[in-house]
Amino acid sequence: MTDTSSQAQRDLAGSWMRMLAWWGPGVALIVITGNMGWWWHMAAWSLGLLWLGGLCVANAMHCGRLHCYFTGPLYLALA
Repeated sequence: MTDTSSQAQRDLAGSWMRMLAWWGPGVALIVITGNMGWWWHMAAWSLGLLWLGGLCVANAMHCGRLHCYFTGPLYLALA
C-alpha cells in the first residue's frame, strides 16, 4: 500500500503553485506562439511539447500518476 501523503509531496503537479511553475512555461510557449508564423509555431510547439512530455514522464516515474503514463509519451510523439 502506498502512502498518499508522501506520494502527493513527490508529485510535480501536487499543488497549483508547483503545477504552474513546472508546466506553465511549456503551456505559455504553445499559447503565445499559436498565432505566429509557421516557423515560430513549429519550433515553439515542438519545444513546448518536449518540455511537457519530459515532465509527464518524470512525474510518472517519480510519483506514479496514471495520467502521466499516457500523456508523457503522447506529448513526446507529438513533438
